[in-house]
Amino acid sequence: MRALRPTCPRTARRLATAWAVAFSAWLAGPGAAAPPPRSPSADRIRLAAGYALDPSLPEPTPASGNGTPAVVAGARALLVHYGAADPADARAAIAAAGGRIVAAIADHAFLVRVPAGRVIAPGGPLDWNAPYRPAYKLAPALARLAGASLTLNVRLFADGDLAPVASAVASLGGQVLLTSDNGINRLLRVSLPRAALGALAARDEVAWIEPHRQAVPANDRVQWVVQSGVNGDRRLWDMGLHGEGQFVSITDSGIDMGHEMFIDAAQPVFAFSDQPGHRKVIHYGKGSLNPNVTFGDHFGAGFHGTHVASTIAGSVEPLGSRPYDGVARSAKIWFEDLSGPTLLNGMDPFPDLNDLFQVAWDGSGSGTPHVSCNAWGYPTDGAYTLDAMEVDQFMWGHPDFLIFFSNGDAGPAGRVGSPASAKNCVSVSATGNGLDENLYYAPSSPGPTDDGRRKPTLVAPGDGVTSADQGPAGYLTVSGTSTATAAAVGAATLVRQYCLDGWYPTRTHVPTNSFWPSAALLKAMLIASADRSLAGHLAPDDQIGYGRVNASNVCFFDGDPRHALLVDEVLGLAQGQAKEYPVTLQNGRTPLKVVLCWTDYPGDPASAVQLVNDLDLTVRRGTEVFRGNVYARGVSVTGGSADRRNVEETVRIACPGPGTWTVRVEAHAVAFGPQPFGLCVTVDDSPVTSIAAAPAPAPPALALALSGPVPAVGHSDFRLTLPTAGAVELSVYDLEGRRVRTLLDASLPAGTHPGVWDGTDASGRPVGPGVYWYRLIAGASSLARRIVLLR
Repeated sequence: MRALRPTCPRTARRLATAWAVAFSAWLAGPGAAAPPPRSPSADRIRLAAGYALDPSLPEPTPASGNGTPAVVAGARALLVHYGAADPADARAAIAAAGGRIVAAIADHAFLVRVPAGRVIAPGGPLDWNAPYRPAYKLAPALARLAGASLTLNVRLFADGDLAPVASAVASLGGQVLLTSDNGINRLLRVSLPRAALGALAARDEVAWIEPHRQAVPANDRVQWVVQSGVNGDRRLWDMGLHGEGQFVSITDSGIDMGHEMFIDAAQPVFAFSDQPGHRKVIHYGKGSLNPNVTFGDHFGAGFHGTHVASTIAGSVEPLGSRPYDGVARSAKIWFEDLSGPTLLNGMDPFPDLNDLFQVAWDGSGSGTPHVSCNAWGYPTDGAYTLDAMEVDQFMWGHPDFLIFFSNGDAGPAGRVGSPASAKNCVSVSATGNGLDENLYYAPSSPGPTDDGRRKPTLVAPGDGVTSADQGPAGYLTVSGTSTATAAAVGAATLVRQYCLDGWYPTRTHVPTNSFWPSAALLKAMLIASADRSLAGHLAPDDQIGYGRVNASNVCFFDGDPRHALLVDEVLGLAQGQAKEYPVTLQNGRTPLKVVLCWTDYPGDPASAVQLVNDLDLTVRRGTEVFRGNVYARGVSVTGGSADRRNVEETVRIACPGPGTWTVRVEAHAVAFGPQPFGLCVTVDDSPVTSIAAAPAPAPPALALALSGPVPAVGHSDFRLTLPTAGAVELSVYDLEGRRVRTLLDASLPAGTHPGVWDGTDASGRPVGPGVYWYRLIAGASSLARRIVLLR
């Protein structure tokens, strides 16, 4: 059952407040206290459960009732506010008190775990704290569920044991359906009587509870629409960019490996396996724990995965040619199957999506994908769920892995689903195909998210797209945001190839100019490519996002009157720092477009606002100052306020005129940093100066591999490969973004260098078991690798 979102924001806020009071009373009983009254202070600790706590006032203690204690006995989870203090000082004070940060919570607060018997007293940078109460752990969607029995996703704190919680579920009359513990998140999927929900929330180990939902699915003309927007003009194909050397991760219902778009007579595929020499699918794996997920596509899912995979990279080569080849027809596919005939139209990925993406990230000797298509989702009506958090976790730890999700097909009433509600992913809605490219596909789920973030990110052709059906040569015309997502992923693959093949900055093919774009930069390039005008819409808005993908608006070639200026800032900014880039135009008669994107530290479903690290974009000349995302009728206007929600900020100046504009990126708030970013500037002007401060990224041969056992026991072996000699820094970080130890900070020659981390911190003390990250910085490039350390 889907709840309708009021069209008036004030009505929505009144309903949200009313529900928060009603739901807390339902949990705690007739005597429960309402959230504390507001005071003149600016900050509120805003929780997704509907509470806005004022840190300038004492927190009231809700009365107990209905068997649900207002406070967890021996509670070890606290909300800690640091206000205007430097977040680095706040993190240090929490660590000194023995606390461990779980998540950032708006405004200027952390959710913290402390050891039993320890306290964090207000003082220094920490001015207020309060218990993390059972009512704060409950997703608002739980109140909208019908029935006496609920199927739930339960997240534990990292130090919480699964076994006692599983026993508690059984004692409450419930059943544990599955558990997951990959060293990042500890999760249970349970069936539980509604009446026992409060008792489960009252357990100290429990961090969050939300409904479980099953994932569901949400190119002849597509080829030219996403490459140029001009009938029949396949601009990137004409320049030799078809996806050669690119690998795409796809998770879906299956692929009919007998279809002519995928079949390889020399290496037929009949089971889950790696097939290094296959012409199209180098890996066909199982991305699920469900025994009903089986090899191959099926009727129940409408051969959804076959259609999606073909739209991205299907090709009959070398068998001949078809007008329905995929957008990146020469790319190869890394596939994870999520469905089977008994699941019908449903999909069941790993309970923690980190595991789903990690398989692709690890890759094989045949190739490693860095773009991921996931044309499915859950109808969550704008909520930031555990799945969305997991997407953001993975992208934060793997900054050159760009994940796509379909925005959903619940429109116009239902809003964006999950995991598309993640901050860092590219979420995609649909337009018409071919000559209908400028018509919005009304069943697309619109935005915004619950915390006001813009969704979708982009739109692409999804209505009336012909692609592969059941084999050996079947084709079908279908519609939906799934198809649009596939089209956008195909375009992203070609844009990435443009970078790797060395077309930037000369607009000619110079292999030595090859560079490996971060996910943030690739996302910025896609947004910069977008055509802003659809019938009845001017981007940015919450139906078409930043517009319709058109790769020719960012991939420029010799003779084009347009230029792209790229910055891939991998070192990042600390709070209060800024970088400026001058852009000098000699004519300035046509638009100047600037796009800033960053891959943010993951949010948390318990927080009402998900932005953690907040960067600000401004473009100025003299007294003219344009802020990111301040628009009127599709163009930037002066004035307005800085965006405090989105991880994408854009400026579009219709007629910039001659002269020098200064593009400034400033770190307004960085709770976990430093914060890297990608910046793309496009100018329809010639000649133009480039951004002098933009370094040329290193070639893609930079590599960081784990050479020992995984998980590592006691110590971790690694191997790094440098394409050229230069300065190298290799550090170990924990899940809170704290540097544990610097392993290397030196100049090294080109080549392969083995090493070992002995499992100790900078003081020589052994670190605890858990998940850590290697972060390698070499010149202007960086890589990250996850390591699970056991003792």
